[in-house]
Amino acid sequence: MNFQATLENNTVAMTWAPFNLPAWHSFVYWKVMRSQNTDNPVYKEANSEYIKYDNDIGFTWYKDQSPKKGTTRYRICAITKASDGYHRYCSKEVKKLEYSYQSTTTETYTKPTVTTTSSLTTAQITVLDEIASQFLAKIEAKYSDISKRNEIISNVITQLDILAKRRASMKSMISYLNTKLEAAIDPLKKLKVYWILNS
Repeated sequence: MNFQATLENNTVAMTWAPFNLPAWHSFVYWKVMRSQNTDNPVYKEANSEYIKYDNDIGFTWYKDQSPKKGTTRYRICAITKASDGYHRYCSKEVKKLEYSYQSTTTETYTKPTVTTTSSLTTAQITVLDEIASQFLAKIEAKYSDISKRNEIISNVITQLDILAKRRASMKSMISYLNTKLEAAIDPLKKLKVYWILNS
């Protein structure tokens, strides 16, 4: 697939060749894979995560706007369906990148102010991240229409806001979870989330 991945202005830019669909197969989706725990990131295997799903066979590029610090490996996988079930085709190329955030402004992101996660423990944040990740993955897999996905996510955010008003003890957790969900609706909000959590 001639998969390529390079660091560009605090993002990871990826490109790959168009997919040659095998005879008698139907195209299901692309999965952009990322892992810091394995040399061989593969869709639906342990220690691998997908960061982008697309059911358009013509999809041939993607930018990871929120790369993880440290060593990360990237790969592209295509999933097809035939009479004998699903098939997985992953690029031979696995790109290993070392990322360290570099501020493009003179302002630092270490100001000693109160953050939205100050009242949450590391364990709570880990659980909330997992909840958000699993929910968004299910919505992404179920609905190919972006506007429909955004509508559902917005409705969930509204319901969580109502719950937060009723249960003050859950307010900080719901606020954190909603921040994660909002970032999935508007990519620009990821920059806002980064600022909130690191200011």
